Amino acid sequence: REWLSYLMTNFIPRQGRLALTSMVTHDGKINGDFTIACAGPDGLGGERFQMWGSSQAQIYHMRWFEQHLPDDGSVQIENINLGLTGLSVAGPNAQSVMAKLTDEDVSHDAFKFMDYRETVIASVPAFVNRISYTGDRGYEIWVKPEYLRRLYTGIMEAGEEFAIKPFGMRALLAMRLEKHFGTWFREFRPIYTPFEAGLDRFVSKKKNNFVGRDGVFAHAENPPLTRVCMNVTGASDADCIGDEPIFLGDEVIGWVTSGGYGHHVEQSLAQGYIPADRLAEARQKGLVVEIIGEMCAAEVQDEPPFDPEGKRMRGDFS
Repeated sequence: REWLSYLMTNFIPRQGRLALTSMVTHDGKINGDFTIACAGPDGLGGERFQMWGSSQAQIYHMRWFEQHLPDDGSVQIENINLGLTGLSVAGPNAQSVMAKLTDEDVSHDAFKFMDYRETVIASVPAFVNRISYTGDRGYEIWVKPEYLRRLYTGIMEAGEEFAIKPFGMRALLAMRLEKHFGTWFREFRPIYTPFEAGLDRFVSKKKNNFVGRDGVFAHAENPPLTRVCMNVTGASDADCIGDEPIFLGDEVIGWVTSGGYGHHVEQSLAQGYIPADRLAEARQKGLVVEIIGEMCAAEVQDEPPFDPEGKRMRGDFS
């Protein structure tokens, strides 16, 4: 726990809970964003944690972890890699589907948002996170590869009465745009600070000792850049995919990091970076994004178009 706290910008969760946190370089730039679960005692007088990050960055992250391991051997870390595979159950009926797959009490009060469980799902041992990148109510279920087919079959059978449908990574990345969620290698890279990237809520001001703290807070009040989320109102038959220029008037002031079509909200959406001191002007005058040579008007969105208050993630469908 002490070692993770030293590497991460946020507090480390108590047993059975999850925490979202960034990790930064010594000069305060983002070099990882993680979901961390406290799984319980390790049987050796310490604690055991599960940690999820970007699969594309796992070698990079492992190198960083190993460089910062204590010399006394008190911390052990293992890269599970493809030793676990995952499926997500998400949507308004996710809890009802889960209730058919396990004897565990998955009611709202018993299995809260940001809870972690090691239990049996569809007759196979699983690690379950009550969290979802879709922005709706959801669960991440992680199992050994040999159990994946049984888990998938069980989920589809349990969800048949709710008209369950499979969805893949491209659908997930479209849904996350509707929630203004960033992603690693696009919005989160070692050239941005957490305060530029909108990750400041995952940086604890109460922690006095973590790697890169001085660098993080050096520009906390006046960060040079800011991440903007946009509705590209002028898009016709194409959406942003990344690296398109962002104009304010006739001046290029920023760049798109990712984009796509939000099918639920029926908007062409994009995220990118502009100078923080131009944000007020961008809100007032509007922006323009160039998509395949076409100049498309864009509006800054201060709130995500889907469930801006985040109620559905927490299970509130009132």
